[in-house]
Amino acid sequence: MRIHKLDGLRGIFSLMVLFFHYPKPLLPAFIGENFFVRESYTFVDFFFVLSGFVIAYNYHGLSTRQAFWTYIKKRFIRLYPLMVYTTLLMFAFKVFFTLYLPQYVQNPESFYVSALKTLDGLLLTNSFPVLTSSEGINVPSWSISAEFVAYFSFGILAVLVTGARRNYAFLTLMLLSYALLLVLGKTIDTSGDYGFLRALLSFNVGFFVWHFSKSTLRLPNGLEFLFPLVLAALFYALHLQGEWSVEKQLIGLSCIPLFFGLSIFMFLKTDGLLSRWLSTRPLKFLGDISYSLYLNHWLIIILVPKAFFSALKLPQSTTNQLLVFMGTIAIALAYSYFTYLYVEKRVSRQLRKRFLKKTRE
Repeated sequence: MRIHKLDGLRGIFSLMVLFFHYPKPLLPAFIGENFFVRESYTFVDFFFVLSGFVIAYNYHGLSTRQAFWTYIKKRFIRLYPLMVYTTLLMFAFKVFFTLYLPQYVQNPESFYVSALKTLDGLLLTNSFPVLTSSEGINVPSWSISAEFVAYFSFGILAVLVTGARRNYAFLTLMLLSYALLLVLGKTIDTSGDYGFLRALLSFNVGFFVWHFSKSTLRLPNGLEFLFPLVLAALFYALHLQGEWSVEKQLIGLSCIPLFFGLSIFMFLKTDGLLSRWLSTRPLKFLGDISYSLYLNHWLIIILVPKAFFSALKLPQSTTNQLLVFMGTIAIALAYSYFTYLYVEKRVSRQLRKRFLKKTRE
């Protein structure tokens, strides 16, 4: 199932995560210090909520072990090829620069540490502290590990719990994840250590978005314009709390997943100007490549600005910073389109033929 306006949102938010991770000293202050950019790490929670909605929509009828394994294979075939590609590529670049161009490495790591982080990513364990407590060698990939935890939990509960009890099971898991995050002191900035709890919380919010979206309720189209206003107000409220203060963490943990859940529900029940804009061809394109953009951007924002400002010694004027920033975005988009076509689609197509042929799915 594809809902183009939600794909458009996902594309925009993937780009905003790039903005958030971009080296702040190399950004003009009006971008790097902008409160909206500074709080854009929270868009990862939107991805979790949206994923929970999409999985519930497509797999709510899951009830047998055979169907469970087919579902899990589909998830691996969809996400894992690009995960492997970007993880190994990041490892190769990190080892190369550490050995041959150490002057351009800000925080050098031993081969053992880099290899351990790489293994952590490949095993999809970089959202909980098993091998390391880091996000893995390709930092954004921790959320893919966390999503797989959510995928497995959804599938297992769907098979084991039937009828109305299933809703109570998902509600219990959601509240338990919230409580554990509070007890552990791991809240909205949680990623590589207990990031799977952050995913379980938001993913299950997405499940209930699907559950309530089955109603025939329609909302006024003008309600869509509240979305950017409330989002900006929420981000500004987070920004006012200070860097990772307890208050900020609690507001984020309590409000962000719920806000994104309500927003997805609203877009499902409206068809206003904002919905139509999010469904335009440029934003559809951005939505299509959003997964590639999300996993590719970490390497690109390390290499491209460093090539201009460190290797080529380009003066760090505001104009040059802005031009390099725009060039980095253009490279990220072009490269992500390439990996979308030749890693996401082509490799996944071959894997589907091989591993899903008998099921015709």
